[in-house]
Amino acid sequence: MNNKHTQIPAVVFYGTDIPALYEARRQYVAPDDTADVIRLEGASTAEILRQIETMDLFSSARRIEAVNPICLTASSEGDAEEFSRLLDKIQHLPPATRLFIIVEGPLDRRKKNTKALLKSAAVHQADLLTGRELMQAFESYLRLRNAKLDSAARAYVQQMTERWENVSGVFVTTECEKWLLQSPHGIVHADVVRSSLPTYMQHRVFAFWDDFLAGNLAAVLRANDKLFDGAKEELKNVGYVTSQLRLYVQIDEWERSGFSPTEIAGKLGIKSSWRWNALERARRAIGATKARALLLAVYRCQYAGRTGAAGQSMRDIWLRYIGK
Repeated sequence: MNNKHTQIPAVVFYGTDIPALYEARRQYVAPDDTADVIRLEGASTAEILRQIETMDLFSSARRIEAVNPICLTASSEGDAEEFSRLLDKIQHLPPATRLFIIVEGPLDRRKKNTKALLKSAAVHQADLLTGRELMQAFESYLRLRNAKLDSAARAYVQQMTERWENVSGVFVTTECEKWLLQSPHGIVHADVVRSSLPTYMQHRVFAFWDDFLAGNLAAVLRANDKLFDGAKEELKNVGYVTSQLRLYVQIDEWERSGFSPTEIAGKLGIKSSWRWNALERARRAIGATKARALLLAVYRCQYAGRTGAAGQSMRDIWLRYIGK
């Protein structure tokens, strides 16, 4: 493989789309690269320096991966002189030595350390996509492969994805590859898209949330056992519910700060009056106070589930908050 990425000695990977970060890392490693990797979790600047300085020329380890280093994730900047030494080392890495710095989340680009590091290394950022960004991501990937969605397929994808939140770019790549396998002439038809998109991302969780906002207790309890029964199902569908609640709370905070509806819609990238009106109806139906309380209750439920502590089930939460 003749990939110029594999010749770059130092790369910073960061962003909220963690699967995409690790997928991108593969672009910077040649397929025939069998060197051992030194992986540092939460390392200090001193530890990263020590690994670079003591790496044996005769060792098979030629790559260091520093994941969530303290110098970029801690609230304080740390030792300025030590970090300056690290920057110098990055500019003068030993032959064939690679340094990958991976931050699993956002970076505070206002920090002096961050600014300096991003100027000293190649940078790859990957953030989770929203429904507003998905259509462009799908079409961009297909365009690179000399393919496109037909009008019916495009309309279907647009309708299905506009309410999704926190989607990995890896999902976009995987879906497009599935579509391409079934579209030998480069035109992706609607039937291919319908059979490919995950069923859980279709209308079930959307209908559940509409029923919750409408106070339809019987429908909510029927759906609960399908949507929130088991860790895998709960993780997928709670993510949608909490994303909606966070959105309602954020809009309320912007309103309190004096932003107009037009300004708020602009911040959210909403150009459709239909989508804005639907969002406003949902937000008014639940109210800001209840949205905050429900969001906290769901988070506490998830935390209890992860730690094994006693707590309310999702069913208990719906019963407590629906229609009140």
